[in-house]
Amino acid sequence: MNLSARMSSGFTMVEIMIAISILAILTALAMPSLVQFMARNELVGTSNALISGINLARNEAVTRSTTVGICPSTDGNSCTGGAWESGFLVFVDDDNNSDFDGGEELIRAESGFTNPAITIDGTAGVDNGITFTADGILTAVGGGGSIDLTHNSTSTGIRITVNAGGQIGSEKI
Repeated sequence: MNLSARMSSGFTMVEIMIAISILAILTALAMPSLVQFMARNELVGTSNALISGINLARNEAVTRSTTVGICPSTDGNSCTGGAWESGFLVFVDDDNNSDFDGGEELIRAESGFTNPAITIDGTAGVDNGITFTADGILTAVGGGGSIDLTHNSTSTGIRITVNAGGQIGSEKI
């Protein structure tokens, strides 16, 4: 076998080890970005579901010309207050007490958000629920509030705000 045939027959062990080392370095550099990307996507998905529920409550209040509420619920049958990550109820609040009572119409029940890495905390104005009047305005005293979603592994977060006029917004925190 001549020298030129042997030289062109494949890669040497040194070349393979260099290629693997470069691949490992590039993977190590990309991994933090991937973790941040995945955490951000999980937060956005959860916040979009919550914003969708709040928007539904406001739209139904205006459409039906009545009071409609959204509240955190751990069991899907009653308002439990404070545990937004367990799920929520959107309901027609016939007696205007900001609570889902027997006989009131349930518009939507959302089961809990399945990602334990996301913490959801509401401020005093919205921690036990949000109720909209027939005009789409908040009934809560205090002029609204916010719900903070935080991803525990990256400390990134999204704040959902609802002002006294019923407008809903979100921002990075």
